[in-house]
Amino acid sequence: MKLRELIRYSRSIVRQGRLHILIICLMPLFTELFFRLAEASVCSLLLYFSDMSPAELFTGENEPQFVFSLTCMVLRVLTVPPLTCAAAFRLTELCCGDDGVTPLWEVLTDMRFLRRSVVSGLLCRIIGTLFFMPVLFSGEALAALLKKGGGENELFAAVQTAALTAVSLLLWVMVRLTLSAVPFLLVRRTDKSAVGTVFCSFHFMSGRRGHFLRLIGIYALPALSLIGLPLALPDLMTAFAVSISVFAQEDDYHKRTLPSELKGELV
Repeated sequence: MKLRELIRYSRSIVRQGRLHILIICLMPLFTELFFRLAEASVCSLLLYFSDMSPAELFTGENEPQFVFSLTCMVLRVLTVPPLTCAAAFRLTELCCGDDGVTPLWEVLTDMRFLRRSVVSGLLCRIIGTLFFMPVLFSGEALAALLKKGGGENELFAAVQTAALTAVSLLLWVMVRLTLSAVPFLLVRRTDKSAVGTVFCSFHFMSGRRGHFLRLIGIYALPALSLIGLPLALPDLMTAFAVSISVFAQEDDYHKRTLPSELKGELV
């Protein structure tokens, strides 16, 4: 399916219930934002009403702040991935044109679904963090070189470090784009475990990342504004879900036809 046809088809789905799709897409975002704001509010109160220094926010020396931050992190891990996968479940149903709509409370009370979504969400966070570490290290080294200054040797080192930072950042973006397919694959590949689904996403997205980058590029500018976000987010996520469904059907078709073709050649 061409990108223009995909966008036209996804918009026809969105027109049937834009507000419904928007609420589904905002649920995990607002949940993540709620815990982030709660953590930031508590840290601000501790900084204002105690002798706590800003550096202690990152060292864990203040026990109340450390316990609260750890609690918020655990709650994010336990709530955001299931809501994200539930949103992917509903979008997949809408894209497949299913007559019946499964209530979200049934999806979120399925223990296997919860276990797979939490484990896959935690693994995605770990992988994303590991790939972001080179960006932090090379970026810090670049900032130190620029601050220090110097002659030709320092300039050469700064250029090489900047190139390494750009490559590391691009690699991290590609990995995050790959992992964004995990919630949708978790819904479609029910036979796979959470870990298997995460690693399956790397094979699934191979050669297809350019399609999703172009799709994001179309809706990125409107989504950056508060006014355009309610309009762009449902369109983007529906087009994303349709793309995953089309590519998954292509893979299923090749899996069914390839063994029969090989069998015919052997005969």
